[in-house]
Amino acid sequence: MRIAPLRSCLIVCGAWGLVCGLQACGGAAKSNGGRQVEPSAPSTAPVGVAEKTLIIARLPGAPPTESRFSIEIQSPKTLQSGRDALVSVSMKAIAPWHVNLDYPTSLEVGAPPQVELTQAVFEKRHAIHLDEDGFEYQVGLTATAAGEKDFRGILMFAICEEDACVPVKQDIRFVIAVQ
Repeated sequence: MRIAPLRSCLIVCGAWGLVCGLQACGGAAKSNGGRQVEPSAPSTAPVGVAEKTLIIARLPGAPPTESRFSIEIQSPKTLQSGRDALVSVSMKAIAPWHVNLDYPTSLEVGAPPQVELTQAVFEKRHAIHLDEDGFEYQVGLTATAAGEKDFRGILMFAICEEDACVPVKQDIRFVIAVQ
């Protein structure tokens, strides 16, 4: 069987790429039997020789804790049916991070059935407090029936330090028991 020159080049180049890729990962391909992958130790290359890029596997587990900001939600744990309530959703920047005041900061809250919100979408101008240290929104609501009410929303803002700005889209949730 005769293989066309282009096809044989693709086969050889593909195999060579596989070998090079495996060497960058630390060796030949082999099954790990379902075990977690441990990153290999970095190699020390002689001076003047370029080091290979190591590919490190992301291990399953809890995400890292947020160190740029904190979010606090203050809501009543219980509420009488037909009574009004205020829920405070605030964000505080952790130094050296600060709020980007030019970014379109917002809060959207979804109400469960039998709950009326005074407002569902909050923009920057609706914040009761907004500066580089943080911001606060107040959500007014009235529940018309008893039961556990689960509220969910999205808080969007940008947080910056001297060398970087990061847009944040943070899910929020709070639960109020209506009696």
